[in-house]
Amino acid sequence: GLPPPPLPGGAGGLPPPPVAIAAESGKRGRSNLPAWMTQQQQAGGDLEEPAAKKAKTSYPTNFPSTLAPSTHSVLRDFLTNQVKESLGEEEPTLIDFLYNHILQGKATSELLQELQVVLEEESEGFLQAVWTKVDELAKATA
Repeated sequence: GLPPPPLPGGAGGLPPPPVAIAAESGKRGRSNLPAWMTQQQQAGGDLEEPAAKKAKTSYPTNFPSTLAPSTHSVLRDFLTNQVKESLGEEEPTLIDFLYNHILQGKATSELLQELQVVLEEESEGFLQAVWTKVDELAKATA
């Protein structure tokens, strides 16, 4: 196997945990690993999200909050069509929720939780389609 990574300090003791981890520890709450190990995990990225284990998601954690106003009506039309396709009807409350959530640059994971209530197993694919469209719009006007 690989040799263990060298510990800073050289005395064999654990290094003091960096301040950045302390700010996050409330979120993870389940890490009792030494700080240098959790840092390596963070760099890996994929290890953090147990919710994403069944689907390889290719959207980031937040929507870009910088969509140009010229794209807003396109986005709204797209969301209306997506909702109609998934639910069989236009659901104005859901469309408004999605639209506002995206324009405020909120977390994709939050949106996924809300979608799971309504769309159940279709929610991942729905979010993926929405993210792809948002990303296109963001790039088109960047």
